[in-house]
Amino acid sequence: MEVCCGDWEGRLWDDIRRDDPHRSYDGERFFGAPGGGETFEDVMGRAASWLASLPPEPGRRVIAVSHGVWGRLARGAYAGLDRRATLAQDVPQDAVYRLQNGQIDRFDCAPVE
Repeated sequence: MEVCCGDWEGRLWDDIRRDDPHRSYDGERFFGAPGGGETFEDVMGRAASWLASLPPEPGRRVIAVSHGVWGRLARGAYAGLDRRATLAQDVPQDAVYRLQNGQIDRFDCAPVE
């Protein structure tokens, strides 16, 4: 599960901004959305809990596929990063990450045509 945006689920940003023009829409717009949206702490807790539920390293063999926000938070939880450092991580559309033995390795991928 990515991030629950509550009442914002399935809506376009233009429509949300039109309906609530006084709200701030900064880089953390996904967190704490009105109407049941998850907070940063909610999602980080979920990521940390999922990581803790996995078999121990070095024998762990798990492939997880996610959207960008969840991947960024899972990497932040794995590395023990604070909020600012977690959200500052890159969210590429052409790379995969390996989280292994306390290290995070990025592998860039060539686009398929």
